[in-house]
Amino acid sequence: MMIHWNTRNQSFIKMHFNLKQKGITNNTYFLTLLDPELEFVDPYDPNLTRIQKARILNEIINNYWYFLREVVRVQTPGGSKMYELNSAFLAFHYLSELNINIYIETARQIGKTTAVLVRKLYTYNFIYFDEHAFMKYNDVIYASVIPAYNTAANISREQNNPFGIVITTTAGSRNRDYAEYSYQFKENATKWDQSFYDLTPEQLYAEINKNTILS
Repeated sequence: MMIHWNTRNQSFIKMHFNLKQKGITNNTYFLTLLDPELEFVDPYDPNLTRIQKARILNEIINNYWYFLREVVRVQTPGGSKMYELNSAFLAFHYLSELNINIYIETARQIGKTTAVLVRKLYTYNFIYFDEHAFMKYNDVIYASVIPAYNTAANISREQNNPFGIVITTTAGSRNRDYAEYSYQFKENATKWDQSFYDLTPEQLYAEINKNTILS
């Protein structure tokens, strides 16, 4: 295992320096490369050998960060580009790997749906609510899916499979009851802080469990 300083995805390198500048010591985990033989290998090289392809597949299976950093391509009007990491979506992917439910409110067109779909591409065992603040009867819908989700989550936990609930939205007008419900849902959730990166998973779960409002 090594830190992939030679990655071609510079957004991951920039994120490392961003966290380091803020005093976060856990600032390289998203640059992990399990197989050093892949350090200079382009997974899209048309001349890959069978052994290289097998190594890439094994890395993808065992290293979500490699999948994000080196394999994912996002379609754009001019073609495609590597997945660009930013602070909001680093937190999203980090929490997803720990099977922690997430609520994200951002402006439009910054990539929140892309981030969730990338995660969904890697694994499908989670429930996704998009534009939650604009979803009529969101309180009824959420309450109705929770029993089934809890059952699925328990099975996934026993089988060591990923699971979780993801809610993304832009801010809605609070004079609508469903937008107000979404706002209160967000306000009652545990607020993310980058200092959480330096907690162990157990410490992070304990921090979240202090919040009993949404439990």
